[in-house]
Order: sequence, then structure tokens, then C-alpha cells
Amino acid sequence: MVSDVSTNWLQLLLKELRRIAAQLQAKPLSVQDQTEYAAAVQFIELRVPVLGNDEWKALVSSGAVAEVFEFAVGSVLEDPLSCIAVQSWAGAMDALLARTKPSVNAAHHIPQLWDAARRLAKDRSGNNVTLHAALKLLRVFLHRSPVNIDCIPRYHLPHPVKTVSVAPRLAALELVPYIILQPYKCVQQQQQQQYPQEERTGSPTPLNSLPRRLVLATPWVDYLRKAVGCSIPVVREKALESICVLLKEGVVLDTAQFNVILDMMLRLAESEEISSKIENVLGTVIGFLLNTAQHGSDWTHFAATNAADAGDMIRRIFHPRAMTHATQRVLSVAIGELLVQTVSSEWMENAVARIFELLQPTPHDDRMYMPTIVSRAVLLWASRMGSDMFRGSLVEILVRFLDASCTKSVTHTALLCLTGVVRMIVATSDFATVLWAQLLQIPVRHSSLMQVTSEAMACLAHQNEVCGRALLRRLYTASNEIETDKPLPTSVALHAKALLAMPAEFVQRPCVLETLLALFASFSIGITPPKVEMIFFRRVEYFNRIALLLLKHQRDQLSPATITNVKMSVRVFLSLLVSNPSGTSLYARAASSACAVLTEVGASDIELKLVVALLDALEVAGFSSQQSVWSAAYALFTGAPWLVCSDGMGKRGILAKALADVSDANRDGVPCAAEEEGEISDMGGTRLVGVAEECLDDYQRLLPNMTQKPQAVATWRAVSLIVGGCTERAGEECVQRVFVSLREWCAAAEADPVVTAWNVLCCLNGIFARCDSEHEWVKTSAMEWFMFVEEHWLSSSVWAVRRAAARLLARLAVITGKLDDYTSVVVKNFNDGEDAYRLSGVLLALGEMHGTGSSVTASMAISFVLRVLRQHGVSGGMAIAAAALVAMVRMTPRHSQLINSVLPAALVAQLLLPAMTTIVDPFVFVLLLELFLILLPHEQAMVNKGVNVCVRGVIQILFSSRALHDEVTSAVLNTVRLAVNDPNHTPTDAMANVSASFLTALNSLALKKEVLGLLEGNGRFSDSVSRAAAEMLGVCCSVVSTVDFFRAPLLRIAQMLDAAVSTETRNAWINVARIILQNSDRKHLSVFLEEMELIMRGKPAQLCDEVCTRHEPLMNSNHEEEMGELSSVKKTKMNGKRDDDEKQVQMVASEVGSKLAVLSLMTEMMRQPDLYVNLEGDALVRHLNLLFWSVSLAEVEPIFIRPAVNALLIVVEKYGNRVKDISTPFLLSWRVMLVSGMRRVIQSSVFCCEESCLLAESFINCNLADDNSVRRVVLALMTLLETLERCDADYEAIVHGGCGRVVLALSACRTRAAAAGWLQAEEAALDALASLSGQAAVALISNQLVASMAMVHGFEPTYDMISTTLDECIHADLAAVLSVLENMCSAVQALGPTVRHAAGCLLCLVICTPGVALRPLRTIVPLLSTKHQELIASTAFGLLLQEGDEAINDEDATYLLEIAAATTCEKYAAEVEPVLLALATHHRPCVGSLASLRLAVEASCSVACINTVLRSFDVDVLVVGDEPTPATRAYMQHISEEKRREMGLATACGFVLLQLINLADEQQQPLFVGSRVMEAALSRLMEALARSADPLALLQRVFPKMHQDVRLCSIIFTACSSAHQPELRRQWSPCVQHALLCIIHKEMLLQEKHSSLVLERVRLFIRALLILEAESSFYVDATDTMCSLYPDACAALTQQLMRYHVCELKSVIQSLCSKEAATLRRLVQLQGFGETPHESSLKMEGGSQHNHTATAVPQRLTINLSSYT
Repeated sequence: MVSDVSTNWLQLLLKELRRIAAQLQAKPLSVQDQTEYAAAVQFIELRVPVLGNDEWKALVSSGAVAEVFEFAVGSVLEDPLSCIAVQSWAGAMDALLARTKPSVNAAHHIPQLWDAARRLAKDRSGNNVTLHAALKLLRVFLHRSPVNIDCIPRYHLPHPVKTVSVAPRLAALELVPYIILQPYKCVQQQQQQQYPQEERTGSPTPLNSLPRRLVLATPWVDYLRKAVGCSIPVVREKALESICVLLKEGVVLDTAQFNVILDMMLRLAESEEISSKIENVLGTVIGFLLNTAQHGSDWTHFAATNAADAGDMIRRIFHPRAMTHATQRVLSVAIGELLVQTVSSEWMENAVARIFELLQPTPHDDRMYMPTIVSRAVLLWASRMGSDMFRGSLVEILVRFLDASCTKSVTHTALLCLTGVVRMIVATSDFATVLWAQLLQIPVRHSSLMQVTSEAMACLAHQNEVCGRALLRRLYTASNEIETDKPLPTSVALHAKALLAMPAEFVQRPCVLETLLALFASFSIGITPPKVEMIFFRRVEYFNRIALLLLKHQRDQLSPATITNVKMSVRVFLSLLVSNPSGTSLYARAASSACAVLTEVGASDIELKLVVALLDALEVAGFSSQQSVWSAAYALFTGAPWLVCSDGMGKRGILAKALADVSDANRDGVPCAAEEEGEISDMGGTRLVGVAEECLDDYQRLLPNMTQKPQAVATWRAVSLIVGGCTERAGEECVQRVFVSLREWCAAAEADPVVTAWNVLCCLNGIFARCDSEHEWVKTSAMEWFMFVEEHWLSSSVWAVRRAAARLLARLAVITGKLDDYTSVVVKNFNDGEDAYRLSGVLLALGEMHGTGSSVTASMAISFVLRVLRQHGVSGGMAIAAAALVAMVRMTPRHSQLINSVLPAALVAQLLLPAMTTIVDPFVFVLLLELFLILLPHEQAMVNKGVNVCVRGVIQILFSSRALHDEVTSAVLNTVRLAVNDPNHTPTDAMANVSASFLTALNSLALKKEVLGLLEGNGRFSDSVSRAAAEMLGVCCSVVSTVDFFRAPLLRIAQMLDAAVSTETRNAWINVARIILQNSDRKHLSVFLEEMELIMRGKPAQLCDEVCTRHEPLMNSNHEEEMGELSSVKKTKMNGKRDDDEKQVQMVASEVGSKLAVLSLMTEMMRQPDLYVNLEGDALVRHLNLLFWSVSLAEVEPIFIRPAVNALLIVVEKYGNRVKDISTPFLLSWRVMLVSGMRRVIQSSVFCCEESCLLAESFINCNLADDNSVRRVVLALMTLLETLERCDADYEAIVHGGCGRVVLALSACRTRAAAAGWLQAEEAALDALASLSGQAAVALISNQLVASMAMVHGFEPTYDMISTTLDECIHADLAAVLSVLENMCSAVQALGPTVRHAAGCLLCLVICTPGVALRPLRTIVPLLSTKHQELIASTAFGLLLQEGDEAINDEDATYLLEIAAATTCEKYAAEVEPVLLALATHHRPCVGSLASLRLAVEASCSVACINTVLRSFDVDVLVVGDEPTPATRAYMQHISEEKRREMGLATACGFVLLQLINLADEQQQPLFVGSRVMEAALSRLMEALARSADPLALLQRVFPKMHQDVRLCSIIFTACSSAHQPELRRQWSPCVQHALLCIIHKEMLLQEKHSSLVLERVRLFIRALLILEAESSFYVDATDTMCSLYPDACAALTQQLMRYHVCELKSVIQSLCSKEAATLRRLVQLQGFGETPHESSLKMEGGSQHNHTATAVPQRLTINLSSYT
């Protein structure tokens, strides 16, 4: 149940409004009351859409909503309300009406408003505020509640021309479409009520019930015609918008009406005074009219139904004599609109054919203007369609017009269209190959189209990776084929121009550097040509432009020598150009590009002199018209210090030429224009003000058209040079000459006065901004120009000239010290009748003067501006109001405290005046917004409710206005966004306190509502507006909870994303979705997942026209309903044969761009911690199902491969080692999809090898990896490797670089498979590494490393440096390459010659490089060439002999010895012995490795050396090693028996080694023959056992057949059991037990059967046991102790002897004394029955491990020993 607090807020607010309205009746000018009133209405406007369903129903049932309707209508008609209050009521009514149907019927208010409007419209003389408000509110009601109104426009509406007030006229024109269309809408509404069932089921409505198309009555045509003919631009624009709406809704015109309106539109388009503001809407109207003329035909004819009418229409529209630039823009919009409204995928080909037919010349019209019109129209068409597939189809059609059969004009137009359309497309794989092939052929047929073709190629290469790589490869391979004395091949020239036209982000890639350097070297000249021809000029141009690319984008990668080479080459080129002047365009481009290079790299005195000589040569030869050369020279000399060139004649000549060029520009009417925005000078305001100023009509005069652009840029550079000539100590002579020229320009009668003023002001502003005011000429000139500018240009009718004059006047006032005097005089002499332009200039000048510094008259200036603002108001003349606001904008940062105390109240009073019906210019609203945003951070403005109300009102007006240019709208959005992000702005939640009825100015929720309303209300906006709106939404959504208020559905965001035409805009909309997703809880996350699924499964709009409906609006206020069902989709039944329940499936239209965005969002959801937390349970399952399904899109469109790889990578990283329970991997359910998806994307990831290899490496380490899955991954990597090798086959210099990365991944797979025992996967990886492709890739990266390491150490490689990889992945690190080589060498018996050489060179460098792990080298070295092995061994020996600080560490020394030993080359004792002896002398641990022994024996070192080595050995090394090797055995065979015996007795290791050799040779133990030798050998044996960590293993290794020799067993038993040290006894106890078990070895006892030898072995065993028991007698329980020490031996007594050798045992026992027999009886009783010796030992070990647990008592045997005695 809804609380009373939540339902009574509207009643309380309504009560407050009634109170304020009563006060306004008595005091209409009360600012406080107007503020409170507007604030309350604004709160209603924002609060209503975000109400929950229950709260809204409670409000409706309480009657509060109906009371609000009643009060609003009455208040608008009776109370004196401000324009902001009326605007807010319109918004509030719209919000209420959007939610009331059908709960509240508000249609009965329409007659009341209409009657009042008709009555008030009769009075045309005054400012009728009520009429304007009634018409505005009536439009809202008619929009939401269609009601038929009888209207005669002549009598019932304000006259479009004669009514004095402009605001009622505009409101009436906005209302006209709603009145005319009401009958049609009423019939539609009745049909919806009459046929509800048909609408729900999709059945067609009966034909006789369809509403007839509405015919426009003649009175309405007359009314609109008069409005269009009005002299006020804003009225004319509003009339055009109304006509546009009517035509869009299908209003029918008869022939006469059509002709009247079309002729009127064409006359307006061809007029010279057409405003830039109405070009778009005028073109749209003409487009709708052409659509009407076409009657929905299938584009068989252009804008007609037959050929004759089409010809008449074409002649009617296109007048060659009236084809101004503005007319061309209007007609391009018209044709584009016609295409948008009429063309479907079915008629696209016909439409393009008809449009291109317009290019055909006629006898009276060459149609040279038509390519521009057609190309603009096609680009507008493509940008408005919002479908990537549609644009791709359009490209495929346009490609046909590049055919050889097409004329040059058609080809040129098609290229212009393709360049723009391709730039909009996301997925280009369908047409890239065909288009690229066609582009290569065009320059062959039409050489003059090479430039535009290269631009199209650059665009395609930037959008398509395949074409980009083809461009680089072609240029790299061609760089070696360029010949100095021959013309450049057409194909090479085309590719070079395309590279020069590439955007900066492409040129800055590391892989482009190699190509640029190769071309740089190819175009340079080693020998001066004997004759300079055109070929030379072209070569110079290419060299200079490529050098310019290197300097601008790759300068950090260039060596100083390269930069010096650039300067020297340019100097040589300039010398040749000086001696061979020419008037050709090739010469001009070569010379200007040389100047551009010097400008970038810096010119010395010599280069500047050469440029001066070049200009003089052109002047002498009569080629002074080379404008581009002079322009480049101006830029060069402007950037260089003026005194660098000491040739005074040259400087004066250049300056004189610059002055002459500016004079010519004045005469030709060409204003100077900077090359880039913002270069002219500081506009004295902010970016928003500057953009708004540039869109003013009079400012457009100072923007050159395309044909004037080169001269305008040259003029700007000349102006910059003139400024430098006056300020860089060039001498007073130059200064005087400049000022003489300036005066002459001002007095010239033949020049355009506005352009002259602008150019002179640019010169003067630059001069006085940079000059030193201490010079006398500065003060004198400043005084002179102060008077001139103040008299002539400060009152100019052109806004831009007034602004420039004001800036100059401010500078001159500071220099002359007349700032305070001027301010005082201006304020004193002010009169109300002063000229508006004069007053505007004075206000601008005061703002500039007091905005840059402090003065005593600052307060006077501020008061004066405020007085003018109060007197004229913001709704007065635009010139005065805008100037006053700009002045305040300039002065506020410097005098913020003073202005903040007085200005807000004055502005609020102006905006809240009830009688303000004069229209406020949009430019003034922009300035108001800028000024308010400057004031807002200050405390007083923040708490000023009036300021907040006005800011909200201004923002609402600007966002809803269609009068702003797209550039201004974008700037407004960006400015507001920056204000919201300002640190001084505190974000607030408007709904935190619903009873406050007050909203802050920059409330994020309110701003979000306005932005969404802008996007929904204005269906036609540019890409820049879309991007700015997305960025604004992102800021708003980050502050306000997006899931609760005005949630932007992901489906609508996807539509905006697909409609975007630039990558930046698409990224902005993706960021909006990302922010909304970040602020979503789990409930709303499920909605997002549902929307994501719909988008990913959706089809392009062309393929799902029958099943898809339009997307829902961006703003959906009813968030609760939204959770339940997505209203933006239409449910269509699937085939009933599949499912008896007829499941419903939801379909939406989605393109590649939105699918890519969703895939990236799904990836980010798993990467971001806050979203990762919410992905649990069903949401995670649904998310993973959708993600794995989305990965399959990579098979259809290659652009999905990289995102798919990234998605799978994050899945493996996040969930790869997660488990459901102890033994079940979390991803087990998706294993098949994961492995299959990985296989598909890995083998196709030609352009993202790094990511795919990371995916493979991550997967092999997750818990899903097994032998089969890893094998499939390895096979995919192998397929990728083969694909990459095929790609690189013909272009060895420029490679992908992916092959090396793939072999690294294969190596990792092999290592992991070997560790895990995955035999199939390991075999597959080894096969891949051992393949020719694998070896070639390893050789490549090895060579790359060798070259890099050589260059790092200051050496030049013996072969060319391997090219930088196109994949730009840094993967070839030393450790990884060594690991690959190690794995490869373990798989092959021999390496190929290329990889063997590359690996040898690499290892030679690696072994000398400190800090590198040397372990892998042991495996690689044996497969290298003999030469490399010898070099490696020699290097290793040298490193081992280093001492002191240079000595290597012990670990590396060990590896070096092993590496040297692993070599198969011949070794010499003279080289090896010193190394080993030195290491042994310094007691280096490395000597104790087997490598030292192998080295010694392979080098045939002396026995003394080997003994020295063996003394350093750890005996266990020989035990676990593979000694003796064949080399060791061969060495022993070559020395005498005496030396062998000496070696065996010298050291314990020598004894062990000799025993091992004898075993290998199957010889007897010679050291155990003879009693004397026996003692020494036994001593070495015991020493070895004492030094061994595992004596038993040593014993078994040295005497593997000890059980065959009872004597040996006795010796070992005696020696080991007689140890005196307890530690040795414990250590040797396994040896003692082993000797005992060998004595009664089963095999030997069975062989000897019951012979005396068996009895001897049994007797020896029993005696040994008794001896051991006797030695343990000092223990409390000696028998138990012995059983625990020798469990297996004791167990053998009962388990073996008592069962199988009873007789022998009985014989031995009978020979024992009673004490010995008793001891033996105790041993037997302690053994369990049936236990094997192994089980007994396990019990013993278990008991020792768990000594705190009681051990079970074994079963006792009852033995009758008397039977043995």
C-alpha cells in the first residue's frame, strides 16, 4: 500500500502553485514568485515520469492528476507567466499525458485552449503572452490526445507576417501540423478501438477501413507560403519545419500546390541570402516534395513516374547558372532525403543507377557540379540508414561504377561516395577484396583520378586489416625496384599516395616504420642526375612527404643520423630546384613539400638561403604564380627565427610578396583562414562561444569555400609572416612598409570591405599581441590604429569583424594607456538612441579590455554592461544582447566576485519576465548558458534558486531547439558535460527529497531526461551530436541510478551504435552501455542479459523486416513494467512442427557493430570485479551460454575473431581453475563449446596471433585441459602456423610476425603435455615444432634476436635486420626462444640448415650475455654445426677461467661445463685440463658435475687430472648419472691396468666409477682379488657408503649381482654392521639388511636346491641375525629393536626359511647353543603369520610415522622348537 507521503506531494505542490499564482495576479513582475512557480512546475515535469506504477495509480485515483490539468490550463490562460514557466508546463503536461491514457481523459481541455487561442489571435498589434502560452500548450495536448479541430488559419491563427510578436507566430507554425493531421489521427484511433483483435494477432485491417491520405487544403498552403516568405529567418525556418512534418506524415498535395511549394523552395535555395541555418530543413522539404512526385515508384525514373516527367524535374531543379555552393548543399540534402525516404534494399540498385544518371552532361549543362551533389547525397543516405549491412550493400553496388565501361565523371563520383561510405562501415570483409582490385585499375584508365583513388584506398586500408597489410607489403617490395631514371610505376605511385593519405593512428604503428624507411631510402638520391626532369620533381615530392611522415609520427624511432640525412637530402633537392625553375604543378609540390620538411625538422641559415634563392628563381623565370610554394615558404620563415637568414634582400622580398598576396586576397574577397581550428587567435571566450559564433550567418561569409581554401590558407600564412616581420626584430624599415600596406588596403576602393577589415585586423592583432610596447613605433602606431578601428570597424554590421576589432582595441588601449579614459568616455556619452552595431562593438570592446586585467574603471564597465542588458533585455536585438553577454563572459573570470553579486539577479529578472514574447536568438541562449556555467561554481549562484531555474530552462530550450547547428548542439552538450564533471560541482540526486520541489541547475537526472528527449525528438542529427549525447549520457548515468530513472534500454543503445558512422561515436555509446551495466544490480542484470541475447541473435534490418519492429524509445520511464517484458520486440511464432507448445521467440534488428559491442561488454562483465560478483548462479550460466554461442559468429565475419579470442581468454582465466566440487571442473558443461570455439578462432586468428596464443597457453593450464583437448588446440595452432606461412610466402621482408608467436605457444603446449603425461598432445606439438614451418619460424625469430643483440652491443649484423612484424606483438624474448629451441631439439635428430645456423649464432651470443638462463643450451648444442660448437666450447672455457669480480657464479659455471661437455666437436687436453684444474683449485662446485668428467675423458686428460676431478665429485652423482658413457669406457680401455687400479683406489668416486665400468664390460671386481688390495678397496667402498645420501642405492648400483657372491655379502655385512658410530649404523642398516637378504636370495637358493651351499647360506644368515641381536643387547628389548631395524630380514626367517628350507634351518638350529636358540625363538615369535617381508616393512614404516598411535599386536605363532632340536 502506498503511503500518504508519496501520494500527497502533488497536492501540496498544487496548493503552493495556487498560492503563487494568486500573488502573481497582484505582482506579475515578482521575480521570487516567478522563480518559485517555475521551479515547482519543473519539479512536476521531472517527477512524474519516474513514479512507480502503484504511486501513479494512487495519484490518479486521488484526483490530483486531473486537478493539475485543470490548474495548468487555467493558469496558462489567466496568469502572467514567464517563458520558462510556460516551457516547463509544456514539458509537465507532456509527461502527464504520456502516462494518463486511458486513466485520465484530458481531451476536454483542448476546446478551452483552442477557444482562447482563437480569441487572442485576432489582436495582432501587441505582445500577447497568453496567446503564445495557449498555442504552446495546445500543441502538447494535440500531440498526446488527437482531437479534430475546425480551423481557418487566416482567422484563427496569428498571421505569419503581420502579427507583431514573433513568439505567437512560431507557436502557431509549430501547431499547424497537429491541427491538419488531427482528422487522420482520429480515424487511426477509431480503427485501433474497432479492430483491437486484428492488431494483436497481426491480421490485416480491412481495406475499406484504412484512413484515406489527407489532402492539404488551399488555405493552409497560403498560410505556409506567407510564412516561408517572411523576412524574419526564424519564422521562415519554422514554416519549413512545419511543411517538412506534413510531408513526412503523408499529406497529399495536388499538382498546383506541389508546383507552388516546389517553386518557392527552389527560389529560396537559389537565393544569395539563404541562411546556413535553413539549408538542411530546406533540402529536407525539397526531398519530401521529390518523394511526392515519385509516387512511391520503384526508381525506374528520378522523382517521377515516367521519363518525360523525370527530365522536366531534373531541368527544373538543376540550374547551372544559379548553382551556388549553398544551392549545391541544399540539393544534396534533398536528394539524400529522397533516397532515405524511398529506397529499400530491393530498389537500392535502381536508385543508385538513377542518381548516377544525373552525371550525364547535356548540351546546355556540363554538370560539373553534379559529382559533389551526388556524393554528398549518397553519404547522407548512408549515414541516415543506420545499418552496416545496408551500407555494405551500397558499397557493392557502387563498386560496379568503377568498371572500365564507366566514364571518368561516374568513376570520380563513385570514388567520392565509396571513400565516405567505407569509412562508416564496421565489417568490410565482404567487399574489400573486390574493391581493392578495382581501385588498383582506376589510375591505369584515368591518371587524373589517382589522388582521389589513393584516398579511397587509404580509407579501405584503414578499415580492413588485409588491405592495410597489402598496402605495406606492396610498398616494401617495390622499394627495391624503384629506379632513379625511370618514371614511378603507376601501381607504386598509387600505393605511395595511399600511404601518405593514411590517418595518424595507422602511420604511428611500429610496423609502418620499416616501410617508411625503405621508401625513404629508395627515393633518396645518391648521385645528382645530369638532367632534371618531371620524374625528378615527383621523386622529390615523394621523398619529402615520406620524410614528413617519419618526422611527425615516428620521430622518436629515428636516429640522429637519419634526421641529418633528411636535412642533407632536402638541401640537395633545393639546390637542384633552384637551378631548374618550372611552372608545373609537380615542381610546385616538390618545392612546397621541401619547405614543409624544413618547417618540421628546423632550418638552418643555409636552407633558408636556398629557399630564398628558390623564390627568387621562380620570380625571375616568371613563375611567381606558384601559390603553394610561397605559402609553404611563408610557413617556413614564420616558424624560423627572423634573424637566421642574414640576407636582407631575401627577407624583404618574401615580406613584399606576402603583402602582395594579402592585397590580392582583399581584392578577390578571400579572407585568411587557418589550416586548423583555433589557429587564428584566441576568440576571447570559450570553445562553446567560438563554435556558436562560427555558425552565425555573417561569420559564414568569412569562411572560404573549397575553391578558395588554398588561397585562404596561403593568406593566413602570409599574415603570420607579416606579423613575424614586425615582431622578430626585422627592423623599422620592414615595420614601416607593413603599416603603409595596411593603410593602403584600408583605403582601397576595389577590395571587399568586410574581407579587408578581417585580414587587416588579423594582421594588427598578431602584431600588437607580440610586439614590445617599449618601442616608440609601437605606441605611435597603436594610437593611430586605435582611432581608426574605433571609428570604422567597431560598428561593423558583421559580428566577426566587431569581435576582432574589439580584441584589437583592447590591446591598443593597454599599449596607449587609454583603457580607463575610453571606458569613462563611453559610459558618459552613452545615449539610448545609439546605433545597435556601434553599441554592440563598444560592449565587446569593454569586455575585452576589462577581461584581461584589473583597472580602476572595471566596476564602471560592469555597471554599464548591466545597464544596457537591463535596458535592452536578452530578447532585444541579437547584436546588443549577445555583445553584452559576451562582455560578461570575458569579464567574469577576472572580476568574478563583483559580477556574481549583481549579474545573476539581473539575468534571472530578464528571463522570468512575464511579458517576454519576443523571440530570443539561439545564439543568445548559448551565451546565457555559458555565462551561467561560469557563475555556477560560485557559492551565491549555487544557492540562488532563480539561477538554477533559469539554467534548467535554458538547457531545456537549447536541447529542444532545432535552430542550432549540429556543431553548436555538440558544443552545448560537451560544455554541460564538462560542467557536470567540474570538481566544484557536487552531484546530487533529484529524487532524494521529493518534498523539496527544487532542482539544482545541473541535476544529472534532469540532464539525462533532456538528452534522451533530444535524441528522441530530433530524428536527424549528425554523428557529432550523437557522440556528444552519448558522452553526456555517460556522465549522467554515472551519477544517477540508471536502472531506476529513465533507463536507456540496451536495445535502443544498440540502434544508436549501429547508426553511428565513426569509431569514436560507437565507442561513446559502448561506454554508455558499460556505465549502465556497472550501476545495475542483479535484478536488472538479468534484463541486460536478455537484451544482450536478443541483440546477438538478431539479424540485420534488411533480413528481418517482416519479424522485427522498431526499437523502443531511448527514454522509458516506466521501469517496473520494463522489468517484466521488453516492449521493443515483437514475438513471432516459430514453426509449430518443432514444438507442440508453439514457443515464442523474440527478434530484433541488430548489426555487426552492436554485436561487437555486446561481445565486448560480456567480456568486460567478467573482467570487472563489481560485475563479476553479480555473475553467479543462473545469471552466470545464461551469460556463458550466450558468450559461447556468440563466439560462433567468428566463422561468419572475421571481425569477430579478435573479440571472440578475448572473450574466451577471460573465461579461461576466470573460470578455468574453478570447480563445482572437489573433482568436477566448473566449465565441464561447456567443455565441448569451449574447445570447439577455441579451435575455430585460433586457426582463423591470422591478425591476432598474440591473443590466440595467449588463449592456448591459458587453456593448457586450466583444469579442463586433457590429452584430447590440448591436442585439438595444438592442431589449431599448427593450422594457424601454416596459414601464416602461406601469407608470408611471397613477402619475406614484411611478415606477420605471428609464426614466431605460434611456435612459442606450441612449445608451451609441449612442455605442459610432457609434464602432464598427455602423449598425443605432446606428439602433436613435437611434430608441429619439427615441421618445416616450425623450423622456419624459429629461424626467423632467432635471426631477429641475433640482429637485435648485435645492434645493442654496437655491431652490425652480417645480414639484413629482420623486419618489424605486422602484428606488433613483443614475443621474441630470449628465454622463450631458447625454450622453443630446446623443445624442438628434443623432437628431432637433426636441425635444418637455416634454423641450425640461426640457433648457432644465437647461442654464441647468449653464452656471452650475462643474466641469461643457460640450462636450455645443453639440449640445443649437440645439434648445432661443428663450427658453432667449437666456438661455444671455447667461449665457455674462457668464461670459466675468469676470476675475481668477473667470475661467473657457481650455477652458471655448472651449466657452462655441461654445455661444453654436450658439444660433439673434438676437444683437447691442453684446453680442458687448465680449466678443470683451475676450477678444482678454487673449489668450485661445478667440478663435481658429470660434465667435468665427460670433458676430461673426451679430451683424454691425464689420470691425475681425472683423479682431481673425481675428488670433487659427490658419489651420488655417479650413482644417479648415466656413467659410464662410451667415452669413459673408451678412455679406460686406452690406459693401462695399473693406472686403472690406481684410479680406482685413489678416491671413493674412482672406485665406484671403476666398478661401474667393470659392470658395463661384464668383468669381475678386480679390486677384490688378493688380501692386500681387498683392504684398500673395502676402505674406498666404505668411504663411498659413508659419503652417499642413499648407501643402499649405491650398493645396489655398484653390486647389482651381490646375491651371487656369498663372500661379498659377508664382507658387506661385516663392514656395515661393525660401524662404531651410531649415525653410520642407522645409515647403513638398509645395507646390512640388503646383505642378509642377498645371502638367502630366493633365486640363488632355488638354483642350489638342497646342496651344501644352501645350508651354508642359511647358517650364515642365522649367524648374522644372532650377531645383530647380540650387538643390540644393550637395548632393553634387544629382539624388538632388531626387528624394527631389520624387519625384512627378520620376516624372511619365518616367511621363507621356515616354509621352504626347513631341513637346512633345522640343521642350523641343532647346532646352536640354548641361549642362541632362545634368541632365535624370540625372533620367530615376534613375526606375524602369513605376512610378507614387504608388508612387515610397511607396518614398521607406518608405525614409525604414527608413533603416537598404538600398534596392533601381531598374531603369535605357536612353534614347537623341540621338533627342530
